Amino acid sequence: MRVAMLLAAGLLAGCTLVDQRTFETHRSAPAAAALVARAASHPLAISDGAPGWPARLAASAHDAELRAPTSRFDLVAPVPLAGAEATRAAFRVRQEQNLEQAATALEAAGIDAARIRLGLRGDPGSPAPRVELYAR
Repeated sequence: MRVAMLLAAGLLAGCTLVDQRTFETHRSAPAAAALVARAASHPLAISDGAPGWPARLAASAHDAELRAPTSRFDLVAPVPLAGAEATRAAFRVRQEQNLEQAATALEAAGIDAARIRLGLRGDPGSPAPRVELYAR
C-alpha cells in the first residue's frame, strides 16, 4: 500500500491542476477605459469655477506639455447619476459647455485638438460643476 502511494505521489508530482488558466490561450489586455483610468488617476488641475478657470487649466496643460511633448490630455467633468431627470440633464448640458470652454482654452494655448479628449464621468453624489485635467 505504501509503495503504491509513493509511486502515485511520484507520478503526480509533475502534474498541474486543471483550472481556468489551463484553457486560456492568451491574456487579454485591459479595456481602454481601464487604461485611461490608471493613467489618469491624479488630475493635473481641477477648475474651481472662478473667473479665468479655462486659462488656468490651459496653463497647467502647457506646463505638462513642456515636460512631456507627446502628452495627451483628458478633460473630464462629473455628472450626477441621482436626482430628477430634468436636473441631471441641465447639469450635463452645463458640464458639456464647461468641457468645450476648457478644450478651446487648451487649443488656444497651442495644444493640438487631436491630443485632447473630452469625457463625462458619472458621480453618485451631487458633484460641483468642475472640469478635471489629466495628462497621459
